Amino acid sequence: MKKFPEVKLVALDLDGVLIDSYPLMKTSWEKSMDNFSLNIPFSEFDKNIGLSIEMILKKVIKNKEKYDIKEIAKYYKKTAIRSINKINTFSEIEFFLDYLSSEYKLAILTSKTSERVYKIIEKHFNRINFESILCSDHLKESKPNPEGLNKLLKDHSLDSGELAYIGDTIFDQSAAENANCIFGYASWGYGDVDIYDFRIDTPKEIKKFF
Repeated sequence: MKKFPEVKLVALDLDGVLIDSYPLMKTSWEKSMDNFSLNIPFSEFDKNIGLSIEMILKKVIKNKEKYDIKEIAKYYKKTAIRSINKINTFSEIEFFLDYLSSEYKLAILTSKTSERVYKIIEKHFNRINFESILCSDHLKESKPNPEGLNKLLKDHSLDSGELAYIGDTIFDQSAAENANCIFGYASWGYGDVDIYDFRIDTPKEIKKFF
């Protein structure tokens, strides 16, 4: 028996849920720091994974007036695109997506920019029909702001209880809480989350809830 029978749309975070982009993010961050002579270790980026690169830079750069945040973010994104072959999918993700797509409409909500996201989807998930793909450059506000989830609710004419969002960080959880929708914590990702409506420790465990 499904534990969330009211759900009609399942939205998914990308990094840490569907793809393992950790090596790519580390390489892109370190090259960006070197290029702009910034001595900020990857550990500072690491604890903010889930936010947009612009938001991360604003949080970790102390003397913001000395640096052009937009230029650093632009360099990071270009570096990430050039290294996109470093991205892999997590084990059992193919089953995870096949299982969900057989019963539900699927969407992507990510802090990545659309140029990178479409390349990743084309390479790894081109046979999956995502009803909506929302990226940071499609929205005015990134997670933990609920704008993306609220847009999904509006675009698909859903009540908040009919949308489930599966993510791996506190920023995903906060966005879901702010939109009053169901939150599923994918614990194989990059964050530690204590508050959730359900927790899945492996992709195949999705069968317990849907």
